[in-house]
Amino acid sequence: MDLHVLKDRNFRTGCVLVAMLGMCIYITIAILPLYYQEVLGYTAFTAGLVVGPRGIWLIHRLAHYRLSWLAHRQPQAALRRISGIAVCAMIFGTVNLDIGPYTLLIRLR
Repeated sequence: MDLHVLKDRNFRTGCVLVAMLGMCIYITIAILPLYYQEVLGYTAFTAGLVVGPRGIWLIHRLAHYRLSWLAHRQPQAALRRISGIAVCAMIFGTVNLDIGPYTLLIRLR
C-alpha cells in the first residue's frame, strides 16, 4: 500500500473523516443494546427485539445487493416486489432510531 497518497491534504482529511464516521456508527450499534438494558431497564431479550429490525434490514439489503446483478434477467414485477420489500424493511428497521424525550419515557415490557 502506497502511503504517499496521504501527502495530499484533501485526501488525508477525507480519510480521517470517514474513519471517524465509521467509529461513530460502530459505537452506536455496539452501545445501543447496553443502553436499552442499563438505562431503560429492558431485559436482554427485549433489547434484542428492539435492535433486531436493524439486523433484518441489513441482511435483506446485503441479499438485495448480492442479487442485483440478476436484475437485467428478472421481470419488472419481480424488481418492484424486491424494491417494495426493501423499502418496508428499511422503514421497519429504522423505527427505533427516533429517540426523543417521549421515547425515553415509554418503556417496552
